[in-house]
Amino acid sequence: MKSLSFPRSPLSQALAPWRLLFTTVLSTLALLAAQPAAAVMLDFEIFSGVDAPRSRAISGDGKVVAGVVPGSSGYQLFTWSKDGGYRQVGSMATVNAVSYDGKTIVGQSDNRHAYIWSVDDGFTDVGTLGGAVSGASGVSDNGNAVVGYAYNSANEVRAFLWTKAGNMQDLGTLPGDAGAWANGISGDGQVVVGATYKVGPSYAADYKAVRWDVASGTITDLGSLGGTISQAYAANRDGSVIVGSSQLIDGQTHAFRWTEAGGMQDLDKTPGNSSVANDVNADGSVVVGQSGDTAFRWTEPTGMTSLGVLSGQSYSIATNVSDDGNTVVGDSGGRAFIWNAAFGTPAGVIQDLDHLQTSLIQSADTVNQLVSNQTRRLRDLTQQQCQPGINQTYCLGGGRQSYAGGADNSDYQNDLQLSGGLRFNEQFTAGATLSIGASTLKDQDAEQNKAFGLGLWSAYQQNSDNTGWGGSASVALGKSDNTFERGVGLTDVQRARANLKMSSTAVRVAAHYGVQVGTSLVTPEVSLSHARTGQDGFTERNVAFPLTVDSSKSSQTYATVGVRSATPINAKGTLHLSLAVDTLLHDQTPAIEGHSNVPGLSRFKLDGRADKRRVVPMGALGYSHALDENSTLGVGLQLSGGSFKGDRSVIGVGVKYSYAF
Repeated sequence: MKSLSFPRSPLSQALAPWRLLFTTVLSTLALLAAQPAAAVMLDFEIFSGVDAPRSRAISGDGKVVAGVVPGSSGYQLFTWSKDGGYRQVGSMATVNAVSYDGKTIVGQSDNRHAYIWSVDDGFTDVGTLGGAVSGASGVSDNGNAVVGYAYNSANEVRAFLWTKAGNMQDLGTLPGDAGAWANGISGDGQVVVGATYKVGPSYAADYKAVRWDVASGTITDLGSLGGTISQAYAANRDGSVIVGSSQLIDGQTHAFRWTEAGGMQDLDKTPGNSSVANDVNADGSVVVGQSGDTAFRWTEPTGMTSLGVLSGQSYSIATNVSDDGNTVVGDSGGRAFIWNAAFGTPAGVIQDLDHLQTSLIQSADTVNQLVSNQTRRLRDLTQQQCQPGINQTYCLGGGRQSYAGGADNSDYQNDLQLSGGLRFNEQFTAGATLSIGASTLKDQDAEQNKAFGLGLWSAYQQNSDNTGWGGSASVALGKSDNTFERGVGLTDVQRARANLKMSSTAVRVAAHYGVQVGTSLVTPEVSLSHARTGQDGFTERNVAFPLTVDSSKSSQTYATVGVRSATPINAKGTLHLSLAVDTLLHDQTPAIEGHSNVPGLSRFKLDGRADKRRVVPMGALGYSHALDENSTLGVGLQLSGGSFKGDRSVIGVGVKYSYAF
């Protein structure tokens, strides 16, 4: 596995901007296990704007991210980890490589010197070999060995090796050569690769791929594919396999793979084509790079396989490969990608990380909306009562309620209810309500099904004509099965279906006082309700980079102040009006947390973008009609603000039949 190179050839200089940003990204992706099924390329990130990171690297174990961001005194080096979070650790110019365990970072500082930063020792200025400039390009897995380039007192570029034990040493050149640079180091720190050069009519006109053996101090000319120019970019874990590029006799440049037994092997079988090999996996069996305008992945059985390009782009280049060879990272049109060899369609699936990140936030929004729908269903259930008349003992009823509106332009919710009530005496009643419902968020391809609920209630009324003091207490229990699809409405995002179960509880206590005003019974009421929802964790299926979301619990507490009236308009009909203000007193909605094998998202914590409204006005208009002395049919219309800021208003309609005897 290789780290960032500081090449001197025209070809490598053309590739340098991409290496600066991407070659060190995931230099060893050992934790990325193979997923079941075919190939996926993922757009890893688009860096844009003056406040974007200038460069970034991720440790091989995926736990530490490092980079630089603009600050008041120049670019600031930052690190981020799951345990330590984000922190700025100093002013540096570039981050070029991170050790496998994330404890060592190397690059070039603002004073144009190679630096090493470690968790244990902080910053170390590596210095130079007597000149003014140096840069670190690679680091061993354990962080004990660093390689790069440095100018000597004769202003020659030299390859260096720095170790904690021996500091910086000049690795030397081939006999007769004027300089050298190191592009990478094997994971065990025993082999350094790069190139040495002779100065010709143009700078570094003749350079050769070389291998330095750290233990013996020997330097090996790796040869060429017939031309005069070659360069080594990376070595596998033990340094036995080296990859790079070499000029052919006809002047074309081809990717190569070198072993001591087999020498330099031309990997490109396309006549007239140019290619370069940038990295090799741990055992040397997988090589990645660029062939023509397209990133490739090479194995002995398959040869070069094109990895494709991101949508709207015309080229791609692979810069790194995971230890197991299944995951490739690189650049396509200025946007880094991830390609996974174990999942997808034969043509591959390309994903845009900016859209991927948006899809995760949309998932948080969707889950919050589904929780909101379930909370609304149970809070409504705590208010459903089938009250027997003053001279009756039992009440049986059934009805349906439907809602539309909210965050989704096509948010629909339907509930069927069966209820019963029992009168103990003139003042006390109690009962139960069963409900089954479903809701659909079509814009988000989300559904809430098998939404079962059970409500239990008891009520007190001071006077038989419903005047005077009254109160009620109720509890509702509910559960639902929910499904939604991540990536809806976004281009270059692989769709992922998620299934989660929710269980909820809602409790409500209310007090009211009824007053006869003319022919109307006017009843002010104050209530307090609390809802709690737990959602199971889930793992996405049939995608290249599935997300696993942890289980969580949310809770809300509401205070509602309102007034309702009942006005007889004829012998059998009564008009019902109500106005209320629902105030959110407490909201504990946790972020969606989980993990994935997407680099940079090994652990994630995402809040939804929508803020809940603290105050929601609501009103209702209804009509009940006595069919006979036992039966009543009622219809109603409700209107309220949405639960979240920016939501559409929620409109509800309902119909209810009751039979009291």
